Amino acid sequence: MKYSCNSNRNAIRIDRMIREAFLELMSEKHYTKITVKEVADRADINRTTFYNHYEDIYDLVNRMESDILDDIKKKVSQINAINYKPGEHPQHIALFSILKKHTDEFIALLDPNNGDIELLYKMAGTIQKELYNGMKSTYRVKEPEGTEMYCWYLAWGITGTFIMQLSDLDEKTAEEMGLFTGEISNWIFNAFLKNKPPWEK
Repeated sequence: MKYSCNSNRNAIRIDRMIREAFLELMSEKHYTKITVKEVADRADINRTTFYNHYEDIYDLVNRMESDILDDIKKKVSQINAINYKPGEHPQHIALFSILKKHTDEFIALLDPNNGDIELLYKMAGTIQKELYNGMKSTYRVKEPEGTEMYCWYLAWGITGTFIMQLSDLDEKTAEEMGLFTGEISNWIFNAFLKNKPPWEK
């Protein structure tokens, strides 16, 4: 981001204003039709200030999505079986907590009319990659057959569990979603990965 350390706090505040203004505008029109002037006017800044933070609207979208995916990557990379206690899934809960933090961005960016549905695939892909990397590092020689499919299944399960409740009147807490997906992960692992895959029997 184009600002000095001395103005860091003010730059963060302005950046937040830009993003909030952009999300508001996304509720009105597709993001490709939003102009820099509209964002600047809504955020009550001038266009030069906008360009001090972003190159254009596409850069703004990409950076917002990158920030979300980076947060997801950090949390998923912490999911492992070390010190696991049955019925407790703090790492899954932590992942859903960070997803809940980005709820407003998800609602706007995944809007079927005005958003970028590709974010859904990027989200699942990020989760799968980190889960798979974590699984591979657990095994010194070779991970069990089916590990990659297992991780894809979990990635879309986690993604779907979170996205489902965005428009659900019965909103779920991070703890509810974390405990649910954590238990499902264990069931599949115990029933599938620790046994010979059915296609090899």
